[in-house]
Amino acid sequence: MAASSGSKPDHGLNQRLYDALKNQNAKEVIQLCQKAPDGPLHITSIHKDTVLHLACYSKQRDLALQLVRLLPNNLNQPLTEVKNDVGNTILHEVATANRMADVAMVMLAKEPMLLSARNILGETPLFRAVRFGKIHMFKLLADEVDKDNDQERDKEHCQNLAMLIVRRYPDLIGMKDGNNMTALQHLATNPSAFRSGCKHGLFKGLIYRCMIHLIPFSSIYMPFTQSYRSIV
Repeated sequence: MAASSGSKPDHGLNQRLYDALKNQNAKEVIQLCQKAPDGPLHITSIHKDTVLHLACYSKQRDLALQLVRLLPNNLNQPLTEVKNDVGNTILHEVATANRMADVAMVMLAKEPMLLSARNILGETPLFRAVRFGKIHMFKLLADEVDKDNDQERDKEHCQNLAMLIVRRYPDLIGMKDGNNMTALQHLATNPSAFRSGCKHGLFKGLIYRCMIHLIPFSSIYMPFTQSYRSIV
């Protein structure tokens, strides 16, 4: 089973799948996928979204779990290569909603390399979780990254993620703690922030050092806590 982008679109099937997804008719979606040669990886939209992409994008957790479980273990095409026209894998779509955490774990059990897949903007799923302010999903994906022993690659991801957070919260750059130091100065003088063996883990350790020493703490932390409380 694979998403065959070169095959002729079945517009009738695509319309039925779209309607069933829009109406959250999980039973019909499953039945239609069982008839499609590519199953849950059937390309349904003009943007090359598969059924699984759309189920995850629309945050239909239970349906997405059922669709993932329909996937065989011997896929002809790696899940890291199943992307829509902006380069998002299914995990990129999952990463935008805290309520999809179970789906993320099932996807990673099938294909751990999804964690490092990038879209056309260079974003990994972890980046997407940060950009959408999904703290629970971020913690889950960060824990999975911390299990990886490739420290050089992790260091690059860590530095890129630090820049992403700084761009999202620009006030972070100039804020100082009680020792009159900024978070970036703390990072520059503390190499352990970039070690996967540090107390808080690679990513959470970096963000901890970026945030926990700053005053006022709430102006940086509140966007994340608000996202956490309003899990979608």
